Amino acid sequence: MVKAFDFLTIEIILILVVSNILHFFLQRLGQPSIISQILAGIMVGRTVLLNPKFSESSGNIVDYFSDVVLQARVVFMFNIGLEVDVVYLRQNISRACSIALASISACMALSLAASPLLYPLLSRDGASRLLFILTIGLFLSNSASPVLVCIATDLKLVSSKIGKLAISSAVVNDLTAVVAFFLYSLQLRRSYSAVLSNGIPGKMLDLLVWVILVSLAMLLMKWYISNVEVGCVLIVMGGIIFFMEFVGYDNKTMSFLLGLAFPRKVGKAARKMIGIAFLVSFLSMAGKVIGTVAVTRFIFKTRLRESVVLGILLNAKGYMDIMFLSVGLRYKLWGFDTAVVLMFTIIINTFIACPVARLIVAWERRAYRYNPQSLEHLGPDNQLCVLACVHGQREVPAMLTLCTLCAGNGWSLIAVYLLHLLELTQKYAIDLMTNQKSLNNSSWENDGDDVRQVSLAADSFSQDSGLFIKQLTTLSSYKSMNEDIYMGAEEVRACLVLLPFHKEQRYDRRMVCRKDEKRQLNLKVLQHAPCTIGILVDRPVGSGMSIGMYSTTASLRSARTSTANTDLETPATVTSSGPVHQIVAIFFGGPDDREAASLLARVAPHKSVNATLVRFLPNTEDTLSRNWSSRCTSEFALITEHDMQLERDEQFLTAYQHRYVASGIVTYAERQVNSGPETVTALSSMAGMYSLFIVGKGGPHLSTPMMAGIRDWEECPELGPIGDLLASDDFMDSGSVLIMQQHKVPTNKSRIHNDILR
Repeated sequence: MVKAFDFLTIEIILILVVSNILHFFLQRLGQPSIISQILAGIMVGRTVLLNPKFSESSGNIVDYFSDVVLQARVVFMFNIGLEVDVVYLRQNISRACSIALASISACMALSLAASPLLYPLLSRDGASRLLFILTIGLFLSNSASPVLVCIATDLKLVSSKIGKLAISSAVVNDLTAVVAFFLYSLQLRRSYSAVLSNGIPGKMLDLLVWVILVSLAMLLMKWYISNVEVGCVLIVMGGIIFFMEFVGYDNKTMSFLLGLAFPRKVGKAARKMIGIAFLVSFLSMAGKVIGTVAVTRFIFKTRLRESVVLGILLNAKGYMDIMFLSVGLRYKLWGFDTAVVLMFTIIINTFIACPVARLIVAWERRAYRYNPQSLEHLGPDNQLCVLACVHGQREVPAMLTLCTLCAGNGWSLIAVYLLHLLELTQKYAIDLMTNQKSLNNSSWENDGDDVRQVSLAADSFSQDSGLFIKQLTTLSSYKSMNEDIYMGAEEVRACLVLLPFHKEQRYDRRMVCRKDEKRQLNLKVLQHAPCTIGILVDRPVGSGMSIGMYSTTASLRSARTSTANTDLETPATVTSSGPVHQIVAIFFGGPDDREAASLLARVAPHKSVNATLVRFLPNTEDTLSRNWSSRCTSEFALITEHDMQLERDEQFLTAYQHRYVASGIVTYAERQVNSGPETVTALSSMAGMYSLFIVGKGGPHLSTPMMAGIRDWEECPELGPIGDLLASDDFMDSGSVLIMQQHKVPTNKSRIHNDILR
């Protein structure tokens, strides 16, 4: 007789081989891996598990497989809990719950309406009509969040608004299904009197076990010793399974999970079953789409196509639906043929969801092409998506503090992605080639532990400030690192990319360049900017941006502890009740300066900011002299461009003063200068007064008498004349500088990329 363990090994090998072969072909059609796994179970189950020759020689193999299925189900439920993003779910809990409740209600209503038709076709004789309707309703209303994540990733919707909302709604739907499944199976196993007699002690015991497991989980989270924590998690999982067996939970469920058999004869019965499967699929999809569209379209005012895509994505089925099938089969609500029909329904729903959603997304992408807006043209009430790039842990506090200020007076106005630019050195490359380690493995993080330090600093900042941060990591050489920034900006649809300056401030307040490759990287990104670019010159020793509004807390200070950290920082204009950041934008004119003023308008509503806009103007006589001398030259095109920019500046400032200055959000001041030395003198008088200077990079239109002689001493032309002056050690040694370059919309159609649904 074949031993059960040997039979299980053969079965697992066959399922893995067949599912991978099927997925190799089906993934080209955009199908997730669960379709291949279910089809592999059907094929292998028919040829091996339910084959009479193997079944007779292996004894009661189904009971043995039931024990294995129980363990797999525990691991699966544990995995669902790990995938729940509590922070993001908490921020969007109202919309996610509304959509999930609407889709569940619609599916329940359709299952109730169709019960006179489905009950005679699918139920067994003597089955409870109420339990049948409830089981079918739960089956139709469930959305598999793991499967939906795979589909959203394939469609590149994970970072989009519609993708995030779909995943959040699916998670709420999945959690609802988990609770309903537990209560439902508990009600089926026990009588009402048994529940009353054993309910309170059982619940107290469950609460005790839950407290113990949470304590163990918190202890394991603090224990980072190689991969030992993985073994501890598995031990805890094994303890859960043993405890369930000890208290008497039934483990003979989902015996058909590893394979289902097709009917041998294909005739009217088979055609009838296929028709019923399509009917159930139609009811499920109709309920999801109707419920989702009703809520998103009429309550949240979402576009119709986005609502339909969301409803179709929520129609994806998964392992939880198979559990509902097993419950109905075990308690004889339906027979084996009905289970096969409902299994086909799972396949049909998931198989249809991805291609249909892909088609609608393709239509939407063709209609709305990707063209990131500049901050000048981005409405103040629209969300600002920021991609903050850092090379190490030292740059994290300044970048995240700036992102926090950009949120203004509401977290809904900012979406922050922290991109860690990790250099691919020869040591890392050799380690990857010799050990075949993936980038997600922690073996390449040991050199200075850069990745862990950046992650801890970001997590601590997020906990202290409440800012939701999505962390990304890229590993490449400096020669190709700019491509990673381009792809990251396009993937998250960033409107603003923040880059750190290639120089760092020492304790003696001098700026030093430790790697010239960082400067070359900034030059490449500025030259082929995918959107608006900001270069942050951080001066942490003094009143710079690294001070942060939340850096005085103990957790953030502990995360920033390192050999090259900013322990000597002094607070930035902190008062008991007033603002902690004095921020000024310098305005000479041009698109880059308008971008700087627009960013100032973003940070001005923040309660910890005192914002000032200073405009530099020449006097009237100097303006006439400059125009006369310029028109005597051959630079007529430059004059025309200057006049156009001057007109746009006036229109911009008129609207700016009406919206922000008149309401007291921004303080406005003017400085009249006649030459370059007067400009330098005026700027030097502002040194030490502000913690952040926001300036535009500028262009050829700044070749005016106000800039005369300033360009002759430029050390870093990529910062522009004013940015280079403010970043110089000889000019000032306190106060950070942010240099803005406005995004220029490309005219070449080949550079216009497809947008992802927002």
